Amino acid sequence: MKLIFCPHCQDVVKIRTENFRYCWCGKSSGQYAKDGLHAIIYGDAIPLGFANMSFHKAIKQQDNHDSITFRAFVIEKKCKTIEKKKIFNYEYYKNFTG
Repeated sequence: MKLIFCPHCQDVVKIRTENFRYCWCGKSSGQYAKDGLHAIIYGDAIPLGFANMSFHKAIKQQDNHDSITFRAFVIEKKCKTIEKKKIFNYEYYKNFTG
């Protein structure tokens, strides 16, 4: 699962395929491509990741009143599945999302 962190407002937002998701201040945004793997992020967004299996296991353990650590990480700047743009370009966005 990919998320973005905005260093300005410190909001964390899960990105989706359906539409762009923005942080509270609007300076960071992101969206998955239709393949659900590749993503494009804009502004100063810092990409984050959750290890899905680890995250879902921790959620299941919550029912047992257990606090379980799950794996989360800052995604590297040169990631093959994330394209980072400083400025929003509608034509590029249309081509990226189909």
